[in-house]
Amino acid sequence: MKKTVTLLILIILLVTAVALPVQAAGNGSVAMGSASGKQGETVTLKVTMPKNPGLVTMAIKVSFDTNVLQLTKVTDAGLLKGTALNSSYGSPYKITWADTVAANNTKTGTIASFTFKIKDSAPVGATTVSLSFVDSFDTNYQENSFSASSGKITVTCKSHSFGQWQRTGDSQHQRTCSACGHTEKANHSWDRGSVTKEATCKQTGTKKFVCSGCKAEKTETIKMKDHKYGTYTELNASHHTAVCTVCQTKAKLSHSWKDGKVTKEATCQETGSKTLTCKNCAATKEETVPKAAHSFTPWEIVDENSHTHSCTVCKTEETKAHSFGVELLHDADAHFTGCVDCNFTKDSQPHVPGPEATADTDQICTVCNRVLQIRANHDHQMKEGWQQDAEGHWNSCELCDQKFQFAEHTYENNCAVQCNVCAAERTAPHDPDGKWDGDTQGHWQLCESCGEKVMTGEHIPGEAATTAKPQLCTDCGYELAPVLPHEHFDADHSHICECGEIYEAGKECPICRNARRDWILWVLCGVEAVLLAVSVGFNIHYKRKQKKEDQ
Repeated sequence: MKKTVTLLILIILLVTAVALPVQAAGNGSVAMGSASGKQGETVTLKVTMPKNPGLVTMAIKVSFDTNVLQLTKVTDAGLLKGTALNSSYGSPYKITWADTVAANNTKTGTIASFTFKIKDSAPVGATTVSLSFVDSFDTNYQENSFSASSGKITVTCKSHSFGQWQRTGDSQHQRTCSACGHTEKANHSWDRGSVTKEATCKQTGTKKFVCSGCKAEKTETIKMKDHKYGTYTELNASHHTAVCTVCQTKAKLSHSWKDGKVTKEATCQETGSKTLTCKNCAATKEETVPKAAHSFTPWEIVDENSHTHSCTVCKTEETKAHSFGVELLHDADAHFTGCVDCNFTKDSQPHVPGPEATADTDQICTVCNRVLQIRANHDHQMKEGWQQDAEGHWNSCELCDQKFQFAEHTYENNCAVQCNVCAAERTAPHDPDGKWDGDTQGHWQLCESCGEKVMTGEHIPGEAATTAKPQLCTDCGYELAPVLPHEHFDADHSHICECGEIYEAGKECPICRNARRDWILWVLCGVEAVLLAVSVGFNIHYKRKQKKEDQ
């Protein structure tokens, strides 16, 4: 139906155009927007009508380079009525509007949107999207005249191909895409710098920095270093002198005093003194330590009017009148006025109870406001910290002493003596493993439950070390002193020392060596040697004879 009405309107317009001379109704304008995007991206351009002379029909045409762009969507903005969209998204693309109402449409704004996909193969640069005015008529069948402004889409690289960074100033560098000419700017990225000239106490130094991007350089000044003084020499009571080991500059410098050592303690009777030493040279000076304050004993009551105390050092006494507080003090039985310095009290009066406590109200003293009886439905106010006994620990109310959160004590291990929660202490003996260990300082055993050292003690030395045995601790057996150095010797001439070690083979027997000093022993050793030789000879002779008999 809509197409039929549109066709009738067009026929009427054509007949009218043939029958009557054409007259311009008014001037309007349409414009195509612009955008930019990378290869492969989608962009949308709007067609706007900034100026509308009044119309009922309108037709426009949009042309574009199909080698660069692909039209994917056309949207009517709804500003004009009777839209007829082309179903083919080729170039050119035509839109017509033909309204059936009797009044002219004079609205301005966006009339349509064109969505393009930039092809992946599109060349970098600007491509024109042309907007052409076709025709437009008003309700009097008079033709409107419209100017049309085309738009463009600027194509940029999907992925830039940048060249090297180039310095553009003291703080920045830039690089350009070789494909699209896009320029990117950034701040210099300086390295940590290298010292090109060391600073001394005579002159400043320099440090060079290089940009990691464009290799630009900059230099900074390194401030002069402090003098490196050698030995400080006392000059007078306030200064010492020193010579710089680098530039030989001689300087006069003020003493730099340490905290000082007290040589005489100050008391409340006389000043003290301390000696201060310069940190750099051997200079010293004496300073007076002011008198110390009196060290008074606690106040003691003299009478109902005054109290007194005395200095524990110089016995100076001080007496003054009681100083009574403004607020009443109280205890469980009475309220009274008390001295803020000592324990003197006056005007003690029994509490004056108010109304009996109820479920929701306390009974209080009408004079000092002490709570005499706690209400039943009171908010419990917990005492600080845990209360405990041998069985466990709990919290309790400050007002009514009701217990809460009772729990048994817990310990880190069988040997722990303090509860993990309330720190209550217990007696928990360790269980020694029965194996002694020790070092040069003492000995100990380890607890089988917690691994802690127990039964620690000093070594008890046994008999002194001899050539046969070391000195041992009589408790743990730790060796306190090694076997004394000696030559292996045994009176029985058995070649086994009393220390239990067998003599090394091939060594001369010390008994035999000592026997040369005694001719009797020497003869005995000689006889032993002869008997040994005869025995060896006899054995050799017997073996040879036996061999011949066997043959």
